[in-house]
Amino acid sequence: YSAEEIASMGPGTDWQDVIFRTARIQSHTINFSGGSDATRYSFSTNFFEQEGLIIETGAKRGSMRLNLDHEVNKLVTVGFNMMLSRREVQRLNVNNGNLGGRIYTDAMAMPPTLNGPYDAQGQLYQIEAMPEYAYVSLDVRNPLYHARRKDRTLTNSVLTNAFVELNLAKGLKFRSMFALEYGNNINEVFVPIIY
Repeated sequence: YSAEEIASMGPGTDWQDVIFRTARIQSHTINFSGGSDATRYSFSTNFFEQEGLIIETGAKRGSMRLNLDHEVNKLVTVGFNMMLSRREVQRLNVNNGNLGGRIYTDAMAMPPTLNGPYDAQGQLYQIEAMPEYAYVSLDVRNPLYHARRKDRTLTNSVLTNAFVELNLAKGLKFRSMFALEYGNNINEVFVPIIY
């Protein structure tokens, strides 16, 4: 191609710029602790968020922890510990083991001469329906099609335990504990009808 022919094709598209981004990370933690001769407590909470390098991906996590110990008398100590957490993960299928069908391989296979991901009507280009790009595999899709898919997992967990400790003799203690752990996962998947 001559310089004039290349210029006549327009600015083209860097498909990696379309799907990748600079991802930010943030983490915030607050801790409190204190007590007296008989009682000790500790409380902490944390929020963490990380955007994925590929658009529409990332993770968020929030957690809280509480520890409490109380010496009732010289023989008996009681305590309580609890941790709550919630995690949200947004995913896209980036398995690149086959040609097409994934955001990364589709971005690598899209022709750079196509000017942007959208046509004149604001719809995603359907590369397989464009005769001038008949050489592109029928498995290849506009990479933004994958970004419109949603795959989100929410994970909630609670871990708590309580104990009673008896000081039976010098160097001999008996501790009885009760613990409870609860967790659930919710997975939401949405595949839009675009093509």
